[in-house]
Amino acid sequence: MPRSETRSFAAQSLIIGLTAVAAAEPTLACVVGGVSATQTVADPGWGQGGGTDIAVVRLAQPVPQQAGRISAQSGPVDTATRIMGWGQTCPTPGGCALPTKLQQLDTKIISDVLCAGANFSADIRTYNPNHGGACFGDSGGPQVKLVNGQWELIGVTSRPGGGWACGEAPSIYTDVPFYRQWINGQTRLNL
Repeated sequence: MPRSETRSFAAQSLIIGLTAVAAAEPTLACVVGGVSATQTVADPGWGQGGGTDIAVVRLAQPVPQQAGRISAQSGPVDTATRIMGWGQTCPTPGGCALPTKLQQLDTKIISDVLCAGANFSADIRTYNPNHGGACFGDSGGPQVKLVNGQWELIGVTSRPGGGWACGEAPSIYTDVPFYRQWINGQTRLNL
């Protein structure tokens, strides 16, 4: 799947030096920036259907990467976004090696009606140009948008939006601003 490569972003959704936001399922043995997790708290709705694919991860020590800011809102249809990850670049599970460089793809938010399997209030539907998009191994990676010259976190990679084939349908990202109050409660911060 065509994606541009970069070394300028960390493929994690770091919100402060000791805390990251991630997809719920892959955080069971989470390592962020080479630092292991001491605690993972998934949203209480995880595993009960309807989305809620988000967790707060407490790290054993601060990481040197710059923390990202959570945006005030994800944005309307056609908002330009960028997705990043270390997942596969082919649509078959295990069908290709993982990349050695962080992958990124410029994309946009699309209408809810174009994506099956979405929780309309808590998810972001994301267009995948040229059969690119999130794939196996990308879970928990960031979706960001540019606000006044600064990248802000709006989503974390959750799942494909039309079955399990990568890049064949829009991707679904968990809407991080939607969960701001829950994140604040878990971190005791006002993000």
